Amino acid sequence: MRFPIPFLALSVFLLIFGCAQSSLPQACSSVPTQKIPNCVYVAAVLEQNQFYCYSLPDAEQRATCIKDSSDPTMKSELERSSQAQRDTIFAPVEAPIPWAITPPSAQNQTQPPAADETTCMAKEGAERDDCLAAYATGSKIIVHCAQIISQPLRESCITQVAKSTKDIAACETLLVQADFELCRSYSQGGAQ
Repeated sequence: MRFPIPFLALSVFLLIFGCAQSSLPQACSSVPTQKIPNCVYVAAVLEQNQFYCYSLPDAEQRATCIKDSSDPTMKSELERSSQAQRDTIFAPVEAPIPWAITPPSAQNQTQPPAADETTCMAKEGAERDDCLAAYATGSKIIVHCAQIISQPLRESCITQVAKSTKDIAACETLLVQADFELCRSYSQGGAQ
C-alpha cells in the first residue's frame, strides 16, 4: 500500500511539531522544580494552550489544567490574581500559605482579624480576595471564603478554615456545591 507523499509529510510534521509534543513552556524552563506545575498551569491558561498541560506528571493537575486552559473566564480570573496566588494553585494542602501562617508566639492568643468584611469589600480584584482570605482565616468564619472570586484562593481559604474549625454545620452556609463538599471533607478530617 502506497501512502501519498503529502500525507506522509503531514504525518511527520504533526509528529514533530504537533500533538505528540508535551514540552514545558519556555517561561518555565528556569523555574525551580517544585514550582513547575504552577508555572505550566499559568502559561497554559493565560495562553489558552492546553498542550502545555500534558507535561504535568500528576493526572489530577493535568485534568484541571486542560479544563481551565480552554476556559476564557479562568484566563481573566488568573490575569487578576497576584503572583502569590498563582504560586499556590497546585500547592500541597499542607504547604503554608503566607496569609495563614501564625507566628508561634501568637498561636495561643486570640487576636481580632486585621481587617473586617466592610474594609475588604471596598477593595477590588486580587487585593479584595487577599483581604477576604485573611479575614476569613483570622475570624474562622467560612462564609467569608465564599465571597472570594479566585477559585484557587477560595478553595485554599475553605480548606484552612474547615481544618481549623472542624465545624461541619458551618459548611452548610456555602451555596456552591463544590465548596460545600470541600468544606465538609476537611471538617470531617478527610483529605489530609
